[in-house]
Amino acid sequence: MKDMFGFKLDAGLYWLSPESLLERVRFHLGVDYFDACPHPRPADFDGLHVPWLRPTYVNPPFGPGLCNWARKVLQESLLVPVAFVFPANRSSVLEILFRRNPSCIENLGPIKWLDVETGLPSKGRHQCCLMFVYRPYANITG
Repeated sequence: MKDMFGFKLDAGLYWLSPESLLERVRFHLGVDYFDACPHPRPADFDGLHVPWLRPTYVNPPFGPGLCNWARKVLQESLLVPVAFVFPANRSSVLEILFRRNPSCIENLGPIKWLDVETGLPSKGRHQCCLMFVYRPYANITG
C-alpha cells in the first residue's frame, strides 16, 4: 500500500510524535490544536489541501513534498498559529521558512519517534529536528 506521495507505508517515513514533543507543541499552541498530518489519516484527507482554521501542528512525512508543507505553513500562519517540525538538515525547507520571521525556533535535537504499530521509540540513528513556530501577529510592524 502506498501513500499520496507514492511511498510504501512501511518505508519508515511515518512515526508518531513522542509526548515530550507534544508538550512543546501544547506550550506554543494550547491543547486544542489541529493536526495537519494525523495518524491514522482519515480517508480522502490531505492536510496540504484543507484550510487550517485553528492553531495547527505540522509533523509531515520527511520525504519528498516537505517543501510543499513549508509553503503551506507560511500561507496558513498568516491566519493561525502554526508549529512545524522538520529535519534540521533540509536547507531547501529553511530557505522557504525564512521568507517570514518565525516567532520562535526550537532546536529539538534528535527525536525518538514512536513506531506507528507498536508505539515503541524508534531505534538507530535519530536526526536532529527543528520546530518553527509562526504566529499571525509576528509580522505586524509599526
